[in-house]
Amino acid sequence: MTREKRSPAAARQAAHRLVLYAGVLDDPACQAFLRLMELLDQSRGGWTGSEPVWEAYAKLFRLLAAGVELGTQVPTADPWQDLLLERVLEDENPFSLKAAAAGLEAMGPSLVAQAREDLRCLAELAAWDSDAVTEAVAAVTGTRPLGWADLRPHPGAEAEDPLAAARRHVKVRLVQTPDWGLCVGDLAGHYRTHGTGLFGRFRAFRWDGEKLVPVPQPDPVRLSDLPGYARHHQQLLANTERFVRGLPAHNALLFGPAGTGKSSAVKAVAHELAGAGLRLVEVSRDGLRSLPKAMELLAAASNRFILFIDDLSFDDHETEYKALKACLEGSAAGRPANVLVYATSNRRHLVRQRVSERPGATTDELHPQDAMAEKLSLAERFGLRIAFYPPDQQAYLDMVEALARRAGVEMERDELIRRALAFEREQGGRSGRTARRFIDDLRAEQALAGDRSSL
Repeated sequence: MTREKRSPAAARQAAHRLVLYAGVLDDPACQAFLRLMELLDQSRGGWTGSEPVWEAYAKLFRLLAAGVELGTQVPTADPWQDLLLERVLEDENPFSLKAAAAGLEAMGPSLVAQAREDLRCLAELAAWDSDAVTEAVAAVTGTRPLGWADLRPHPGAEAEDPLAAARRHVKVRLVQTPDWGLCVGDLAGHYRTHGTGLFGRFRAFRWDGEKLVPVPQPDPVRLSDLPGYARHHQQLLANTERFVRGLPAHNALLFGPAGTGKSSAVKAVAHELAGAGLRLVEVSRDGLRSLPKAMELLAAASNRFILFIDDLSFDDHETEYKALKACLEGSAAGRPANVLVYATSNRRHLVRQRVSERPGATTDELHPQDAMAEKLSLAERFGLRIAFYPPDQQAYLDMVEALARRAGVEMERDELIRRALAFEREQGGRSGRTARRFIDDLRAEQALAGDRSSL
């Protein structure tokens, strides 16, 4: 919309014409914007003074400033435009939900036409950038506000996040297209890959036994941060890629001693494929009791999910493993096609076994072989089992050197090796975790030394 045709009355009319995307305007900042448009419109007829207009502008500015300055996301364009676009990507309505479930081709023409018209209405609202709003406020109050164009977020890792990159891509496409209605296909494609609502906004969640809780800043670990286990990572990545593409894939069990990078491998693979629509849902031991409820919730979504159970093991008196067995295979409902279970454990067989359960041992169990077979069968439900063992000395040193290069640590190789071996002895064992802690210590040491030398 050109500056000459822009008016508060037209903005209010565009908001009232929204049908599918009316929920976008439920956001407090959107409500503040609409109130400001109402007052600016009334001021033209002399029905309101300058003070209410200034107060409405101040509220809108505070809300936009809080969203940008206290966040980590760099706005795609003007902060007001970016807010509208964020709300569009998250909105759950018949168009976005149908696009997520079946794609644009499966929709009726009327639904597509209405979505296109709604996008054009939203473009009219987005045309009110910082310059346009401050100019209109100045015309009523006699004082031009500073505007919000230069709001700046906290430094974050958005550029490294594949989901954030995908959201930015579609927002840029809309901003660069004068007629947002022409982007209905781009938007539908985004919904199809990434879903809507919370699944479209976050790539990691925790299951609290009742609901999914988003993780706003999930572990940013990448496979390149985990040297020394390339073959293991490739197995897990290949299995997960098949799953994301809708091909047969296996539930996976990663087992081995603590510190070998099992949990980090799962998180890194999920990070790698977040841009393809994969989401990670972490489940605690306590959450296993309500696993069927979680499965039911995830089955209704369009995304694909890794249900991640970290540090999994059971004592012989615990029965939660039976619920997990039923969800992996064998229950009447079965595991949803869009869910895989990845678990890590220090134990290969997951459930503690006793000598008394071995065949021939003295026990009051009438069928000790059956009891032991039941416990062993849990691990067997994982079609992919990957063993993570501690590295030998050379592999450990290779990890240290790789992590040092990646972190930009500058040190003579002989000195690096000498100190890495000493650190390993102090820590009581070699592992990927030990290597990462050693490099973290070196980075902190060198940073502090640099600070002291600059004084």
